[in-house]
This record gives sequence, structure tokens and C-alpha cells, in this order.
Amino acid sequence: MKTKKLEQFILAIAVLLIITTLVIWFSGSMPSVVTDNLHYVLVGALALYVGYVYIVQSRDHRLIDGLEERVDELKHKVADREATIAKQKKTIDEKETALEEAQAKMDKLDKEYKKAQKDWKAEKEALEEKIAAK
Repeated sequence: MKTKKLEQFILAIAVLLIITTLVIWFSGSMPSVVTDNLHYVLVGALALYVGYVYIVQSRDHRLIDGLEERVDELKHKVADREATIAKQKKTIDEKETALEEAQAKMDKLDKEYKKAQKDWKAEKEALEEKIAAK
């Protein structure tokens, strides 16, 4: 916040000096003292403007440096997250493949169970008929 107030102060002084110089210049009646000092006032206003520009540029440079660091940090985070997502996708694919294999194995075992059950019922009925025939 100090920098912001300093910027406003420097800019206000520079603007006042420039306006004062322009008013004196265009008023037509310039005493010799004013004429002699007019160049100093203009140089002072220019120096204040240069100071203002320097302050603004240094602040912006610090801000840009901070933002560049933040961008690099976020790029690393994104890369880490993308790697995590790729690992999770690979794990999901592996688990889906294992699930499909387990489903196929379960279907095969279910068919074998139903066939064995059907054979068992047929054998049971055959034995019951033998017992009934005796």
C-alpha cells in the first residue's frame, strides 16, 4: 500500500508541475525569473515522471516474477495430477479386465454347475425308479 500512495503522490506532483508550466507558458507575460526557472521545473517534472515509471515497472516486475513462479508451480501440479489420472486409468483398465475374466469364469462354472445338477437329477430319478421297481 505504501508504493501505491507514493505513486499517487509522485504522479500528482508531476501533473501539477506540468500544468503550472503550461499555464505560465501560455499566459504570455512571463517574468525573467520564471523563464529562467521554467527549464528546471520541466526537468523536475520529467524526473518525477521517470521516478514514477521506475516504481511502477519494478512493482510490475515483482508481480510478474511471482506469477511466473505460481504458473510453474501449477504446471507441476497439473503434471502430477495427469500422472495420477493415467495410473488410475491403468488400474481401472486392469480391474475391468480382471472383472471380465472373472465373469467369464463364473459363467463357465455356472454352466458346469447346471449341467452337473441336471445330470444329478437324472441320476436321482433313475435310482428312484430302480428303488420303486424293486
